[in-house]
Amino acid sequence: MFSAFEESDPFAADVAHRYRDHVLVPGGSADAADLVAGFLGRPFSFDAYAAWLAR
Repeated sequence: MFSAFEESDPFAADVAHRYRDHVLVPGGSADAADLVAGFLGRPFSFDAYAAWLAR
């Protein structure tokens, strides 16, 4: 999910608010994969995390 923050400023308020609204507020009311996909605008994958680890 950090890839959404890396696209701009890691402290960008608009991205933080989108994370809050799409992931934190709904909490356990939906499947975690669906919440993350809604935040990212795409299905989640391990690829972004693997790329971050390889840095």
